[in-house]
Amino acid sequence: MQKDPKEEYPQKNARTAEESMLTEDIVPIARYIDILIARKYWIIIPASAVFAIVLFFLVISKFLPLNLSMFPDVYTSKAKIVVSGDADMDMTSVLSGTMAGLATMSGMEIATDKAGSLIMEILNSRVIYEKIMAKYVTNFPLDIKLKGKYLLNRNNYRQGFKFSLEKKTDILSMSYTHVNPEFARHVLSDTVYFLDDELKRITAEKMEKERDLHERNASQVTEKILILESRMAAFQKEYGDVENMKIEAAQVVTKIATLKQEIITKQMERQTISQIMGKTNDQVKLLDIHIGNLKDLEKQLSEKLKNDDFTDIGFKYLQLKRDLIIQEKIFNIVITQYEFAKMQAAKNRSSFMAIEYPDLPVQKSGPHRRNILTITSLAALGIMVFLVLVLDLFIRPYILSRFFNKRKPRLQT
Repeated sequence: MQKDPKEEYPQKNARTAEESMLTEDIVPIARYIDILIARKYWIIIPASAVFAIVLFFLVISKFLPLNLSMFPDVYTSKAKIVVSGDADMDMTSVLSGTMAGLATMSGMEIATDKAGSLIMEILNSRVIYEKIMAKYVTNFPLDIKLKGKYLLNRNNYRQGFKFSLEKKTDILSMSYTHVNPEFARHVLSDTVYFLDDELKRITAEKMEKERDLHERNASQVTEKILILESRMAAFQKEYGDVENMKIEAAQVVTKIATLKQEIITKQMERQTISQIMGKTNDQVKLLDIHIGNLKDLEKQLSEKLKNDDFTDIGFKYLQLKRDLIIQEKIFNIVITQYEFAKMQAAKNRSSFMAIEYPDLPVQKSGPHRRNILTITSLAALGIMVFLVLVLDLFIRPYILSRFFNKRKPRLQT
C-alpha cells in the first residue's frame, strides 16, 4: 500500500507551499524591475530633458532683466514691534478693581479691547494700502528704478506683505518681499509709520470721546449731589437738628429705664410692708398711688418715643447721607477719569515700540533654485516611471491582444 506523499513529508510540503506563495509575490516586483530596466531610456531621457530645461531657465534667470526673468531674486525686509497699548492700564479698570460697586453705579465700562487686535484689523483693512499707494504714486523714490509688473500695486503689495501677532507676548512680526531690497525696506518702513499714525488717530478720537463721556457723567453726578443736598436741607428744616433728636431720644430712653427700676423698687417695698402691716395700711395705699403715678409717667414717655418715631427719622436721614457720600465718591472717580483722558489725549504717543526696525536685506530670500530643480526632476522621474509601467502592463498587452484577435484566421466549416 502506497503512502500519500503529503502524509509522508508534511513539513516539506508546507515549505513548498510557502515558497510558492512568496514566488507569486516576488514575481510581479521582479517583472516591474525588468520593465524599468528594459525601458530605462524612456525614463532617463525625458527626466534629463526636464532637468536640463529647468536648470537652463534657473541659471539664465539670474542674468536676465527683471521684466524677462521667470525666477528673479527677491529680498525680504523684516521688522518686529511690541504692542504696548495695553501696558498702561486704563484708569477705569484700576478704579473699578478697587471700587467695583461704585464703578457699576457710575455706569463706567471696563476697557477690554486689545491693541493687538486693533492693529490686526488695521493691517487687514485697506487703510494702510491706500496710504502707501497715495505716497508712491506722488512721491516715488528717485533712486529706485522699477517698471512693469514690479511696480507697486494692490496685488504685489498683498502678496509681498506678511504679518503675524504672537498673542502671548504681543509681538507683531512684519515683512515685505520684493525684487529690490531698497524698495522692500522703503515700503515696510512706510507701513510701520502709517500704522503708527493710524493708531494715534484712533487713540486720539477714542480719548476725546471718553473725555466727553466723563464730562457728561461729571455733570450728571453734580446734579444728583445738588438734589441730595437740597433734600437733606429740607429734611433738617422739617425735623430739626437730627443730632439733637438723637440726644433727646437717648434721654427719654434713660428716663424710662430709671422709672422702671424705681417702679420695681417701690413694688418690692410695698410687698414687704403689706406682709408686715397688711394691705389696708395707709403706707401701702400711698405706695400704690406712687407706683401708679410712676407707671403713668413711663407710659407717657413710651408713647412719646413711639409717636415721634426717632428710628424712622434717623433711618431716612442716614439713607440720604449715604446716597450723598456715594455720589461724592463717584464724582471723584469721574473727575479722575476725565483728567486721565485729557492727559492721555495730550500725550498722543505711539501704541507700540519697535524692537527691530525695517532692515535693508543683503541676502536674497528666494527663489530656492536648488529646491525647485530637485522637486521638478523627481516629479518628472516619477511621472515617467508611472507611465512606463502603465504602458507595458496594461496598454501594450491590450493593444497586442486586439491586434492578434483581428489577424487570427477564421476556421472553415
